[in-house]
Amino acid sequence: MANSLITWDPFRELDEMTDRMNRLMGRSLEGTSQWLAAPATDIYEEDGKLVIETALPNFKDDEVEVQVDNGRLEIRAEHKEDHEKKGRRYLRRESAQTTYYRQFALPQDVEADTADARFENGVLCITFDRKELPQPKRLQLKSGKKEEKAEK
Repeated sequence: MANSLITWDPFRELDEMTDRMNRLMGRSLEGTSQWLAAPATDIYEEDGKLVIETALPNFKDDEVEVQVDNGRLEIRAEHKEDHEKKGRRYLRRESAQTTYYRQFALPQDVEADTADARFENGVLCITFDRKELPQPKRLQLKSGKKEEKAEK
């Protein structure tokens, strides 16, 4: 069984570049959207199941979307704070919106139809049943020489 989980997040590099530019300019670039760059994700096997746990603090269950399609698991989350406190004038507000997206390629032995997703205390836990894959069959090599037929 090959480990074929995709963990690269293209937005992480963009976020890091934005942080470097902010430090270089000594101020924040305008905007209230913040990408949550790769929260802690644990992937493990337990009791014959594949388990994926992702920490999504400050998100509510109705802000998290999980989708399995074509051997890929996609996790999306978006958190928006609509309320502003009276008497405050925000100079920078990073808590106004946080967006998270992550995609994983699922191993071939995962049964996608058995997916179960639970979200408790800021932790998303997705489990999949696993199935036995057919083992490779070793073929017996035959000689490349043709057998001569006896003439009668």
